[in-house]
Amino acid sequence: MKILLTKTNGIFSKLIMSITKEDCSHISIEFPELGVVCHANMLGVHLEWSKNFRKKNILVDELVLNPDFQTEERLGVILERYEFKPYDFIVFLYTGLNIIFKGLLNTVIQQEIGSPYAFTCTEFVEEFFNLDIKFPTTPRQLFDIIKNKYNL
Repeated sequence: MKILLTKTNGIFSKLIMSITKEDCSHISIEFPELGVVCHANMLGVHLEWSKNFRKKNILVDELVLNPDFQTEERLGVILERYEFKPYDFIVFLYTGLNIIFKGLLNTVIQQEIGSPYAFTCTEFVEEFFNLDIKFPTTPRQLFDIIKNKYNL
């Protein structure tokens, strides 16, 4: 299993990177042995063939994991529960505003927001790894949290 950080040349990707001040705009989970990437984007939570995903996205960083749980079983549970759930635009906007406010005013808005039935790419990956992160994170921040969790 791999955690992928990616970006595209699209406007939305560039907007995310300009707000987060990071080199990537998306985080996803690849299962090379199955040939698929599982992620949440504007289409919601879904699987995509790795070959197609890699054609459309520019790889920025990847993390190879051998987690302590059955990845195929976990993937099945996650997809059964969340496949085709919508994208969480509320959390996306909330995260962007918090990043802007933190940069301008050195403060953040602390509030639970968003839907438990909709996901951003980071919320989906957090759910997959059973991470209890109270504050919305950026793709790079989440990548680093997972990297530290597995001592990589």
